[in-house]
Amino acid sequence: KGWDKWTLPFALDDEEEDTIFTIANGGSTLPQTIVLNRRGEVVYNRVGSVTPEMLEALYKQADAETPAAP
Repeated sequence: KGWDKWTLPFALDDEEEDTIFTIANGGSTLPQTIVLNRRGEVVYNRVGSVTPEMLEALYKQADAETPAAP
């Protein structure tokens, strides 16, 4: 497949059960952007890349949606 020639690090999960592949709705389209909050809940899941500014806004949104620890 030529994956060993890429210089951009990325993860590819192709397992069948209880994996990120399943959590991401079985999507195999790349790129796919998934943002989790501190509890591990998906707060953003879309096929496609995002700008650095949008990613920063998504991180801030995810952080704001997670209550502080007791």
